Amino acid sequence: MPKPVRTARQIRNKKLQEEPLKRAFLRAYTVLGTTSAAAKIVQMRYHRHLRWLAKDPEYAKAFENAAEVHRLKKLEAYEKEIDRRAIEGFDVPVFQGGKLVGVKRQFSDILAIFRTKKLDPAYRDNFNQQINVQTNVQNNQIRVVEDGNWYDNADRLASGSADKSDTDPPV
Repeated sequence: MPKPVRTARQIRNKKLQEEPLKRAFLRAYTVLGTTSAAAKIVQMRYHRHLRWLAKDPEYAKAFENAAEVHRLKKLEAYEKEIDRRAIEGFDVPVFQGGKLVGVKRQFSDILAIFRTKKLDPAYRDNFNQQINVQTNVQNNQIRVVEDGNWYDNADRLASGSADKSDTDPPV
């Protein structure tokens, strides 16, 4: 039996009915961060979300925005937890003879280091090394240029160090 043909009005009505569901799904996704959990909360099948992504470019863009909002919220929560553990510290139970005798306040030096590196570039590991190596093979001799100076590879390997007096490239 063939499918009944839908009229333009029926299609438009269906789209109007789906808009609140799309908004509810996106709101749930920004909080929960997973599409399956968001679909469950708004009581819809996950495949509907996939269909919307494939067929509706505006929805796809809205979903990207919702994903970015969720990512930023999660990052903020992680940073708060890092600050709490690094600066305020956290309690660790202390046992003696198998019995709880108290708590000890601990701080995370490593988290404090990483947080400081993020906030102030002066504390970052900014090691930057540039090596310029070119080779020139001429008359079965290999010459290497490092930092603008040419060296015979064989001489350098034999002596264990480079003779830096030869600054001209081979002709």
